[in-house]
Amino acid sequence: MNKQLLNYNTLLKLGQNPIDYEFINGVPFRKHATMTKPEAVVAESLRSLGEKFQYAPIINRLKPDFVIPSKNVAIEVFGVYWHKQDEVPIRKERLSKYGLRLLVLWDYEISN
Repeated sequence: MNKQLLNYNTLLKLGQNPIDYEFINGVPFRKHATMTKPEAVVAESLRSLGEKFQYAPIINRLKPDFVIPSKNVAIEVFGVYWHKQDEVPIRKERLSKYGLRLLVLWDYEISN
């Protein structure tokens, strides 16, 4: 059976709307992610600076939290519960292949 169909049916069983997902190589990714509180603080800061940004764009199976196209910068907001310091160099290297510099902000560095 088709892997994508299995994921589609699984999403239905979980009460999720498959239309909200984009399938990449049979793996579902949310089209419209919900911002965490630290991400919302960063988004508001970017807006107050007049920066135009994209939230959670998909770049060849990568999904940085924010991208500022005019500056070729990707911003990741990492929570210490979910992420580890050793992820940073790997993500920097992967995003640099697409001409993006990476700025990592940790949740404890962001104040409401």
